[in-house]
Amino acid sequence: MTSKNTVFFSPQRLTVFLLYLIPILVICGLVGYFGVNVPLYDQWILPYWFEKFSSGTLTVKNLFAQHNSHRIFFPKLIFIALSFASGWNILWELYFSIILALLTFLALYRLSQITAQNLTQTSLHLTNLSSCFLLFSWVQHENWLWGFQIAIFLINFCVVLSCLILSTPSLKPPVKLTISALLCSIASFTSAQGLLSWLAMIPSVWTIEGSIRHTKQRLLVWLGLFLFSGFIYSINYRQETDTVPVVVSDHKIFATIHFFLNLLATPFLDSTHINWLMGLIIFLVFLGLTLAALFSFKSEQLIRNLSPWISISLFSLLCSALIAVGRSGLGTDYAILASRYTTHAILLPIAILQLSPRIIFNPTLNFITISRSNQLLIFGLLTGIFLSLNLVRSANAVVYVNSRFTLVQSGKTCFNLINYLEQSAFFKTSPQSCFSLINSSQWRELIWDSAEKLNRLNFRKFAQNVAFIETPQQTYGEITSPQPFTQVINISTTESVQLQGWINPTKNPHIVLFSLTDKPTFFANAYAINSSEPPLNPNQLSSKKLLTWEVEFSADVLPIGTSIIHAWIYDSTENQFIQLNHQVSLQVFDSTSLEE
Repeated sequence: MTSKNTVFFSPQRLTVFLLYLIPILVICGLVGYFGVNVPLYDQWILPYWFEKFSSGTLTVKNLFAQHNSHRIFFPKLIFIALSFASGWNILWELYFSIILALLTFLALYRLSQITAQNLTQTSLHLTNLSSCFLLFSWVQHENWLWGFQIAIFLINFCVVLSCLILSTPSLKPPVKLTISALLCSIASFTSAQGLLSWLAMIPSVWTIEGSIRHTKQRLLVWLGLFLFSGFIYSINYRQETDTVPVVVSDHKIFATIHFFLNLLATPFLDSTHINWLMGLIIFLVFLGLTLAALFSFKSEQLIRNLSPWISISLFSLLCSALIAVGRSGLGTDYAILASRYTTHAILLPIAILQLSPRIIFNPTLNFITISRSNQLLIFGLLTGIFLSLNLVRSANAVVYVNSRFTLVQSGKTCFNLINYLEQSAFFKTSPQSCFSLINSSQWRELIWDSAEKLNRLNFRKFAQNVAFIETPQQTYGEITSPQPFTQVINISTTESVQLQGWINPTKNPHIVLFSLTDKPTFFANAYAINSSEPPLNPNQLSSKKLLTWEVEFSADVLPIGTSIIHAWIYDSTENQFIQLNHQVSLQVFDSTSLEE
């Protein structure tokens, strides 16, 4: 007993285990630091489903209802369960995504063991460690920080687990097919790309042990289930009017291929010039490994070991192709900018890393002779390139996310102050609105409606009874432009108003809010950013590191006549709005009436 425990807890095993933990703990730490408990984009529709569930009016038809181009039946169930368990703490959704990714890796790890054949423990751990670092890489930051993307991680889990089930020798073929079909069904009604899982599984279904007649029957049944799922999916399906139109032309085909190749390389590079080349290399490496696998038909066991990794590769490629067809109209560089597409794309390099040692180190594939030292060199070089490029890309992504972090926090602050924010044109449409990074302008009206639903469900406690401190005992900031403050500025409704100023970061504010005259509500905001320059009117605070702000908005959002603009910051600790020094007096006139 003691000797077994000693072996199990040997220093080598402990070291390997800790290495596996590194990327998982890093992701947990980054999500814990950068995760913000505020809805983002598509999440603003969820309170509608929460309220229907709470009132007992939620139906299967509601769950099946189309969202954009997708049927998100199973994600809706997950969102509802997590929301009522946590009071819709969105951080629960983020950690649920990590749990799904962890389960995906465990399935990958077990699949790697089952299909290891002649691999040594060293090469097996090197392959799995590399897969772990890629699977939990920060290049997927949009998906890690957006709870709505649970669907992406759920689909990946279903695909990998399906491959594991189909490759498990102890299970009988009917059991394999039944469980795998259930997993593909879940993926299909999680998001549109889940339907592709049926096609991706064909190599794995094909290599299940049995006679040629049984193989043909299974493939026919499998394809029939795929068509049936597609038919169910198409019931009452409507083409979204705001999607990018698909136009077949030489330019469109070239743009789609360019987008596709850019997307394949996105886990490793963010260059608008050479991403396509890296993507082409990755695709050619996969193609070469697949052709090598075709030469292994004489070894049934080897082809069974390779088929699940080919299925995972195919799923990644099919998803990337589908995204390229649908999104290439936004520009080929969009594949590089939108990190949310990388979670499916990253399965391809993971599968390549799993395929390469099984092919390179296999002695039965003697159609090409490679010495042992060259085999190790090729595998080590491929692994090193993938990991080093991915780590650099992830580090750059951390810097990018950090640069936007305070802006997302500002969105959370604004949402907390929703009772004091007017449904003004600025908040609804301006790119400078504090809601700009948490919802698109065409859906921003949902924010106020969602706030009412969340309040009724007791899922959010919004700021109330906030005190307005018009004459604070110390200076927290001031308006510095336009001047002079003692004069009334005449301005037409066709002109723009530009305001500038600074604030003292003592209260750690992220935004400045603007009110009109004596109204206890706000119609606009400005972001406060770090500045090394002193304010225009320096005082005793100028030696400290100050935050500057500026905002521009159309004068037509102001009422005709005299308006006095005040600037405020919000002190969440004391639950109070603090007024900044100075005010701007404007005389707004309607230029169209003067022309008449």
